[in-house]
Amino acid sequence: MIAHLVVEGSESATEAQSLYRWLTDDSEVTTRVGLALKSQSNLPGEMGPGLDLIEALFNGAIDLSTLLLAVANWRETRHHVSIRVKSGDASIEINEANQVDAQKAVKSFIDSVSED
Repeated sequence: MIAHLVVEGSESATEAQSLYRWLTDDSEVTTRVGLALKSQSNLPGEMGPGLDLIEALFNGAIDLSTLLLAVANWRETRHHVSIRVKSGDASIEINEANQVDAQKAVKSFIDSVSED
């Protein structure tokens, strides 16, 4: 399965590169998930400016959970950004929501992706 991670905020390109470095430095993520930094304008059907995004290839719910946990940990150090994660028709935004709501949203997202 494929997920696209888009960092949203005033310095999104710089922050996307920072998130990519964070993820590629995490050995648990890199053993479970294939990662590539791409330009959003390279995606079929996408128009507009070429925003940087991270493409993640994973095999199932455990791999996706590992990825989302690492993303949430990175996000905790940067309160001015949010991350939109999209896989198929499912999407989630990781932002300043409280921990309980965030956990419910992540579980719902993983369930949606796993059903595809």
